[in-house]
Amino acid sequence: VLVASTKLGSMEQTVATPADPVVLLLEDSISRVQWLRKHTRTSRINLVWVTSVTAFREALEEYAGNIALIVLDHDIPEMKYEDDDIPEGLSVPKYYDDGLNGLDAARSIPASYKGDVLVWSWNTSGALAMIEDLERREILCLRDPFTTSSHYEDSVREAIAFFRSHH
Repeated sequence: VLVASTKLGSMEQTVATPADPVVLLLEDSISRVQWLRKHTRTSRINLVWVTSVTAFREALEEYAGNIALIVLDHDIPEMKYEDDDIPEGLSVPKYYDDGLNGLDAARSIPASYKGDVLVWSWNTSGALAMIEDLERREILCLRDPFTTSSHYEDSVREAIAFFRSHH
């Protein structure tokens, strides 16, 4: 699990405080992780990156009550990163070869979760199944396939602001 806290006005990683909201990211693409880090540098958050559903479930428990936003990809192939694969400033995330996907992760989110979920997977059928499961359990969610558009930055900021105003 990578935890990278970003501080308003700072371009450096900072030590996270327990009060800072968490953005929990299930993603196998390093470039998407880097994009999210870059575009959340103006918000004080803890970015928790996991690459398997088992690690996602562990993070759900560890950060329960402090997760402002969950970002989910559907297709999580067997991606085990080594130190040499990880760009500077990122840590190798804990990985479990569990054979699970984003739908399994969505089903793991407790109905009591009060934050937002962004499904940014390009897998249309997988993403729709995730949305259907979340909506059935009345969990706030949005399907928006990943792009490098700046609207993702706005979505993350809005979710964090909503979380802070209700906690």
